[in-house]
Amino acid sequence: MICIVCGQPIEEGRRNSQPPREAKYCLKCRTERRRRARVKDIWRPEYDAYLKTHYFGGLNRRFQVLSRMVRLTGLPRWYVKRQAVRLGLTIRIDRKPWTPGEMELLEKLVGACHQ
Repeated sequence: MICIVCGQPIEEGRRNSQPPREAKYCLKCRTERRRRARVKDIWRPEYDAYLKTHYFGGLNRRFQVLSRMVRLTGLPRWYVKRQAVRLGLTIRIDRKPWTPGEMELLEKLVGACHQ
């Protein structure tokens, strides 16, 4: 058997104990086809611009912007939110460092860490 894309020789294969059938693609071409099939849509620079101009205000406003982006792009909500995080549009509260009193209490309860 020969791959119809690259012309390399391939062997017949079995799948889940089914009878063998003729393969059209080699392993490399099969994986490339699978990768392309999984990509639904590509994030475009216009989407970044839209998020940068509209992703502000309270929770209700951000919810509306996210819903609109999901409708327009067809991308999942978590993906749009992740892009907003990457663009630095979300508010992140920095954690405060531990106080000396907290560190002493921790050392009493757990023991001292030696580095």
